[in-house]
Amino acid sequence: MTALQQIVEAAWDNNDLLKEQNTIDAIKKVVAFLDAGDLRVAEPKGNTWQVNTWVKKAVVLYFPISIKKRIQREGNKSSAACGCPPWGLHSSGYYSHAQLRKHRSLCG
Repeated sequence: MTALQQIVEAAWDNNDLLKEQNTIDAIKKVVAFLDAGDLRVAEPKGNTWQVNTWVKKAVVLYFPISIKKRIQREGNKSSAACGCPPWGLHSSGYYSHAQLRKHRSLCG
């Protein structure tokens, strides 16, 4: 097990480690390796594929450590019409098809 793999596995088991710079740097390094093509989530091994589960975990852990910002949406018809906040549909939660259709028809 590599050092990066150990850090990712530890962070997967204990989300408090996501606050540590060492963990953040390791996860970002894994994503950089993926972007460069030096690492793969799955790779062929003979006639089958080997899934690198720890790499998948690093990708999932990348989201909570990424910088998040709210993007102001231009040109809303009326955010009050469907109850959406000014930046569009709520950023969390699950929506039925009917709710999404209503949002699109009222907010564009």
